Amino acid sequence: MVMKQRRAIRVLHVNLSSGGLGRYGALFAAALARRDDIEVLSVFEPGLLRSRPINNILADVPKVELPFQTIAQRLRAVFSLHLILRRWKPDIVHDTAGSGVAFGAIALAAVARNVPWIVTEHDPVPHIGMGSSPHSRLARTLIRRCAAHIFVHGPMGKEQLVSQGVDSSKVSVIYHGELGSFFSEALNEKSIKREERTILFFGALRPNKGVELLIPIADQIYHQFPDVKFIVAGSPDVSRGLRKSGWSARLQRILQEMRSRPYFEVHDRFIPDEEVARFFQRASITLLPYLEATQSGVVMVAMPLGSVVIATRVGDLPYVIQDGQTGFLTDTDLHSIIGKLSLALSHPQEAQKIGANASMWARRECNWEKIACQVVEVYRIICQA
Repeated sequence: MVMKQRRAIRVLHVNLSSGGLGRYGALFAAALARRDDIEVLSVFEPGLLRSRPINNILADVPKVELPFQTIAQRLRAVFSLHLILRRWKPDIVHDTAGSGVAFGAIALAAVARNVPWIVTEHDPVPHIGMGSSPHSRLARTLIRRCAAHIFVHGPMGKEQLVSQGVDSSKVSVIYHGELGSFFSEALNEKSIKREERTILFFGALRPNKGVELLIPIADQIYHQFPDVKFIVAGSPDVSRGLRKSGWSARLQRILQEMRSRPYFEVHDRFIPDEEVARFFQRASITLLPYLEATQSGVVMVAMPLGSVVIATRVGDLPYVIQDGQTGFLTDTDLHSIIGKLSLALSHPQEAQKIGANASMWARRECNWEKIACQVVEVYRIICQA
């Protein structure tokens, strides 16, 4: 008897972010496209595709470019997505940008109709000064009510959704995929020599990430280790909520103070994909003195590249960092953060072993094929319902 081959699940994958969430979407789409049981069509914002490494990743992924920067483009996107749904007839719509692109969530909710809609929510609760606009709040409400299933990156994220009235059976926890292999492949030169006492703070410069703690931390560490260097690399966040809060002016004062100290190296700009790995390969330690967080793409770059992560116990960071085994965890107060930094700097060989353990763990547990496999299991359940 010949077994009938199961039809491939048709997935319309949408990610209309051109930032870090866009990279996540590109790697996820590529993992789906490598599977025989999935037929995927991805919708991306054209800005994301200006990156040569992203274009390489998406070379074999069927895709549609959909401009999504201006209000007019976003309104046209509603109509365009409606046409794609009608013509391509997917079994599943999966938005991997989640509430990070709030208007996109509204558009998808408007056009998805009877097609099951799945969302990957990276930050179920907005960070300080973010996500307070009416359309952002409406998008989150639509996600909670309309999504057939929601993926989050840790148990705390799931608890947040359940506390907002989402049925726990509709929420699955998956690891954030590792990003180190992507950025190391994007590097245009040979591996960079790691600098033993160089500490990296990387990513968008927002108040929730503890930017205001960096100077007092560095001042005290410098007195213990005069050869230390702090690298700050990332662009200032210009979201509307933060502009209204006066954060931009405070941040400029902080950056000016950093530049006045010889132990700071400041790159307050967008860091192209081709440069990212260079910073993590230089730094022996990646510091996340976050005041609040859900998860962190920075961790998923640092760990696979072997830069030791020191992070505060906030959000789901303890879900991916085992204190003393794959990184260091600390409380959010200055004394605790400085204590863990001093410990790591005083025992570089032990820290190096922890970095190696973290690299192996991230590449094993957070690889994209494993994540795609977990997601496809949910697709199958929803398609059979």
